[in-house]
Amino acid sequence: MAIIEGYTFELLMACIIATAVISDAIASNRPCAKKEAIAAEAVASTAKTWQQLHQQFMRYRNCDDGAIAEGFSEAISLLLVKQWGDIHTLDILGRSDPVFRKFVIHHIDETVPAERWAHIKKYASMQCPRNSKILCRDIELAINAMPEVKSESNGN
Repeated sequence: MAIIEGYTFELLMACIIATAVISDAIASNRPCAKKEAIAAEAVASTAKTWQQLHQQFMRYRNCDDGAIAEGFSEAISLLLVKQWGDIHTLDILGRSDPVFRKFVIHHIDETVPAERWAHIKKYASMQCPRNSKILCRDIELAINAMPEVKSESNGN
């Protein structure tokens, strides 16, 4: 019975991952209608929780461009800096939806003030929960890839 359950679990995980990949491909290829873009721009920077951001991502990820993308970057940076104590929630959401995790890491970008990223980098390196080390490492790597943050941390 344990072998069957193991295969069932593996099959279930494979289905979940395949669904996430396929739905990402479908959403990415679907154009953002004007009405959707207006709605997305109105909410992109307003998420107050990781769950709320995930809902916005699920609804508007096909509109992730221009001002909407900047709004998502703003929301992500504010959640990271103001709610670092809830980073484990992001980690759980990211593990269950790898496309969302990729979306969050992608939005660690130059559209947000470098000082904010510097604070988040300190949190990621010094206040990372044990179970979220990989996420914290990926956050740090994304921040380190930005020229503005590199020069600021080198004292330039």
